[in-house]
Amino acid sequence: MRGSSIPFDGTRNFAHGSEDFGVMLAEVRGGQTVRGWIWQPRHDQFFEVERGSGATCNGEPLSPVRPHDAPWTAAVWGTLESAHDPRLQMRRTRGACAIDYPALARGEVDALAYRSIHPWDHLAGALLVTELGGVSRVDGRPYGPGVTGALIVTASSEQAAQAVEDLART
Repeated sequence: MRGSSIPFDGTRNFAHGSEDFGVMLAEVRGGQTVRGWIWQPRHDQFFEVERGSGATCNGEPLSPVRPHDAPWTAAVWGTLESAHDPRLQMRRTRGACAIDYPALARGEVDALAYRSIHPWDHLAGALLVTELGGVSRVDGRPYGPGVTGALIVTASSEQAAQAVEDLART
């Protein structure tokens, strides 16, 4: 892809031959994320979300996130992976937010946690999940453009998000 101007998410995955990479784009107006797009070329999945209008995958409406009971599955990066809390089952992220956020939207995981809070990694995915009824916050505050901090947690429910935040504080 030499000379490409496409902003790949999961470049490490792409460079190592994994199919888990994608492209994410978010539209921000008046300090609020209003639309987002996530394309997973190898998985043939294209997600679109518009604030107040729901979300689709390949043109088909996505159902609201369905919070599960504990223990919740949390996909995390780094040191949290080995942490223990009986409310959580920890696993490593897939290495690309363009893969992880849609996995949460489809109910494959209950929560995501990242210490890297770059808007290009999270705005479209956070809107996808929150539009479907989930939550996304940084250090306990709602996530959106310009919000920074130590940890972003996006989850299918307040309870799952709180469990991950509690664990991160220990």
